[in-house]
Amino acid sequence: MRPRKKHPSLRDVKSLEKNHGWMVAGFDTSSSSIAGAAIAYDKTLNKMRGPVFCSVRWSKNDHYFSRISSASKSASLVWDMQAEMNLSMRPDEVYIAQEEPWPIGMVGRGVSQGLKQQA
Repeated sequence: MRPRKKHPSLRDVKSLEKNHGWMVAGFDTSSSSIAGAAIAYDKTLNKMRGPVFCSVRWSKNDHYFSRISSASKSASLVWDMQAEMNLSMRPDEVYIAQEEPWPIGMVGRGVSQGLKQQA
């Protein structure tokens, strides 16, 4: 009789996880708002879902740190969009794209990368 493992390898466990499909979300940020759009594929129903949109806007009266606080909770925007599409995806099934503030080289020689870091 051949000896066998007591526990399955990680590869075997990963193959047991259910594939729900995928979700693609894109976000645009500025100093006054965050806007997002998403579409998804529901593998269970074999159907495309979306598009759905969400946004958070700030006025001039909102304090800088309250803006940073709400921007740091951006995962809730993704969850809200999933709820609008009646989906529940694992984090590895969600793909996020972030728009850059401006293209490299638009500002001047060597300055644009530093400004992107600040943005």
